Amino acid sequence: MSASFLTIVRLNVALAQALGAVDPSALSEEARRYLRFIEFLAAPPDAGKAGETPVAERELTVDPGSEAWIGLYNRVSPRIRSTLLALAHAAAEALRE
Repeated sequence: MSASFLTIVRLNVALAQALGAVDPSALSEEARRYLRFIEFLAAPPDAGKAGETPVAERELTVDPGSEAWIGLYNRVSPRIRSTLLALAHAAAEALRE
């Protein structure tokens, strides 16, 4: 891995550790969202407490439309994903108001 990437990762880990020591009620919504994101990245794909959704099956966004697009993208064969994206771009252009 490149030194720049490792530096960024280490900075993010240090920031998350510092924020984790702060009372969550004192954090902004953005800081709490950042901590959830870092926790998501750190967890193995099959991780999760009993009764929780495994990390690999959790939603990446709070926008159902984005989740639907990600689902469509993942359902098609990797070799035709560029075609799907081209079709989506063309449809978006045609539907633009």
